[in-house]
Amino acid sequence: RLIEWIELNRMFGVEYFFFYNFSIGSKVEKVLEYYVKQNLATIIQWKLPIEVNERTDASDIHYYGQLTAMNDCITRSRLTSHFVLNIDIDEFIVPIRRQTFYQLFTDI
Repeated sequence: RLIEWIELNRMFGVEYFFFYNFSIGSKVEKVLEYYVKQNLATIIQWKLPIEVNERTDASDIHYYGQLTAMNDCITRSRLTSHFVLNIDIDEFIVPIRRQTFYQLFTDI
């Protein structure tokens, strides 16, 4: 499913991906490493600035620091990208009136 998600987004014109790794399994890591080797992705090891113990949980920072990860991605992309999309891997954005995201966002 991850490969399907990546390739669908590439079909719509996405040229580069940033993946924030809080914890992934070895199979997913192999898939992501393939895209890193193709110079299509960067994996950012995402460690939260809290100690997880019996009183705290990683989700104590709003959904594992998701807002901070989004801001980090925008900052990393600002000098090299015209547009930045934030899409969860269980979501699909489909440009209906245009073939690519770039065409869609240029029109908007």
